[in-house]
Amino acid sequence: MRRSRAITEGQVSAAQFWATDYEIGVLGGTDPEMEHGAKRGDIHDAMIGRIGSVERCKYIRARIGGRGEQLMMMLMIEGLSLNDMAERLKQNKRNTSGALCFLLEQLAEHYAEMPGPLWMG
Repeated sequence: MRRSRAITEGQVSAAQFWATDYEIGVLGGTDPEMEHGAKRGDIHDAMIGRIGSVERCKYIRARIGGRGEQLMMMLMIEGLSLNDMAERLKQNKRNTSGALCFLLEQLAEHYAEMPGPLWMG
């Protein structure tokens, strides 16, 4: 979708940010920046970061809903192709593509409008 210019770089960035927050906050992964030494911290720093990720995930889920989160998980966590997503959802590829384009547009807007306190973690 990026090659066809159906989505923007900002939407791709928002999706990547969501995936990082989801992996840290929901799946229990570690912050890649802390692993690679960019900001080595203690367990306290890691927990504050995880709490921030959880809160941002809750904020986004409240806005995109369960179905939107399901689409994001298939795209960003499972790494499914558009064809595989359409097949799993039992939809045609065009409908799935349109839903993803709209979802990514909304996701970028929700991150842009996110309240400041959610960025503290």
